[in-house]
Amino acid sequence: MNFTCSRRRATAWALAALVTALGLGIAAADPERGATAPACDLRHPLDVRMRPLDPVVRGGSLRVHLEVRPDVGVERLRVEPVSLDGATLISRAPSDLGKVEAGESATTSFTVQLPDAGQRFLLVWRVRGEGAMGLLSRDATLNLLPDGPADPGVKRTTSTGERIVEYEARRVGR
Repeated sequence: MNFTCSRRRATAWALAALVTALGLGIAAADPERGATAPACDLRHPLDVRMRPLDPVVRGGSLRVHLEVRPDVGVERLRVEPVSLDGATLISRAPSDLGKVEAGESATTSFTVQLPDAGQRFLLVWRVRGEGAMGLLSRDATLNLLPDGPADPGVKRTTSTGERIVEYEARRVGR
């Protein structure tokens, strides 16, 4: 019995070594033969963007614009608050955006009252809809800094011509 277990274990190790060797052999294939690593471009089918329309001030009201641009046709598109991080919704919450075709956009806006104290507020909204792939859901977060970002960022233009401000990624919290 002990011999059988050892033999099975040895067979498993040999099989694992063979699979690894084959994988390494494929990865190290001759570049002249055209072997390259496969490209992977994963994107969520719902592109959601939020931006403040007013200055971010402690205790002030803030209008926020929300835009949803699906890569696929979506029906029954809904937007609902998940967390307002101490802020109070003072306008009617956006909810039903209806049907949106692929590549088109649906927009809505809402107004929140920010708390009098705090260094940062996170507004989190959930966007849901039904498409050909079934139920689609995505959360979007807007990070509001009343004192402005500690990192001013670097302005640059993407390959598609979109102007963005790029910030250094850091862990937030404790």
